[in-house]
Amino acid sequence: MGLITLALSRIIQKRRLQVVEVTALSLFYLDAEHTPENYQRIVDYSIKALEKNQAGILVLHDGCQRIYPVPEEAYYDKNYPANRSWAPTALEYIISYFLAKGYTFDIDF
Repeated sequence: MGLITLALSRIIQKRRLQVVEVTALSLFYLDAEHTPENYQRIVDYSIKALEKNQAGILVLHDGCQRIYPVPEEAYYDKNYPANRSWAPTALEYIISYFLAKGYTFDIDF
């Protein structure tokens, strides 16, 4: 998501950078609808999309925003999307999966 202007395009070329899209853009917001009970679907779909593209950016939200109030107990309910307890486990699984296949992760802070 975004606009690549002519100026930005020139900078990308000059620096020999690569534009990588958010992998499986449909997951960008759909992960917020999953729960600890059904998150494996996101993991499987993410792995499939990342393997297909051989690179990418994966977004897993660690919070769940709603336009209506969410009761506090929902954050602990394993059947409610506000419970994000599955996200670290999913990410650990995805990273381990790709490390075992020889992929690398480039993290620049």
